[in-house]
Amino acid sequence: MKRFRLPVILSITLGILGAVQGCAGPEPRPPEGRRGPPPFSLLDQNQDGYLYLDEFRQHPIPQGTHEQIFRELDANGDGVVTREEYDSHRPPGPPPA
Repeated sequence: MKRFRLPVILSITLGILGAVQGCAGPEPRPPEGRRGPPPFSLLDQNQDGYLYLDEFRQHPIPQGTHEQIFRELDANGDGVVTREEYDSHRPPGPPPA
């Protein structure tokens, strides 16, 4: 009887853990063919509402350096980018022809 209980308990436990993990939903991904900056939630890897340079470095940028762009995003210069700072930033347009 004891031999039967362990696999059953283990199966139930693993099933519950799998269901709980599935509740978090899939990782946010930008739509295919999307242009422009990625959504803040994609960059904010730990989902604490702040973007740190280490998180920002994990994503490709089309031009410039991560440090340069991060400084531009960080409007008040406190070393973190809030959602408000990110949303209010307007990247420069294309260079004049």
